[in-house]
Amino acid sequence: MAIYNMKLTALVLMVLLSMNFIAALGVSTSYWKDNPLDMYPGQTKEITFTLTNKPDEETARAIVSIDERTEIAQLISGSEYNVAPGTANTKVTLKIIIPETAEIGNIYNVGFSVKAAPSEEEGTVQLGVQYKIDFPVRVVSKSEVSETITEKPQTSSLLKWIVAITLVVLIIILAVVLRKKK
Repeated sequence: MAIYNMKLTALVLMVLLSMNFIAALGVSTSYWKDNPLDMYPGQTKEITFTLTNKPDEETARAIVSIDERTEIAQLISGSEYNVAPGTANTKVTLKIIIPETAEIGNIYNVGFSVKAAPSEEEGTVQLGVQYKIDFPVRVVSKSEVSETITEKPQTSSLLKWIVAITLVVLIIILAVVLRKKK
């Protein structure tokens, strides 16, 4: 029974260690739920989001699409992008238009998705990476809107946590197996 458990543990470790958890394509954003975009009635603004790619990956193809429920935003920079390895300068530009009739305090939700375009290689199993970016646009008075844009990129750290937790679990399993072996 102990040998079976050790073989099973070794198999699980090999499978986990052979998996690649890191996605090549990423999105950096300046706005999120707790940091909304503030605009006044009648204002039009172009905002950008940055696509990034790992240095040791191939050129990533990305497809961007606006959420159907988004009524105040337009995608003006196109829907297909090529993101070169090691770059963080590919920009997705949205045009946000607040109606003149918007009331102070209204909140509009803007959403778009960025997904990795499938590879054209045959015979490979592909996992589709997709990011959904949703952020509120809050209608405020003209005096409350700052004309200077401060970039506060927020990158998702979920992947880092998954990798860290997986490594901790692996170390614990390895320690238990080694302790039982002695």
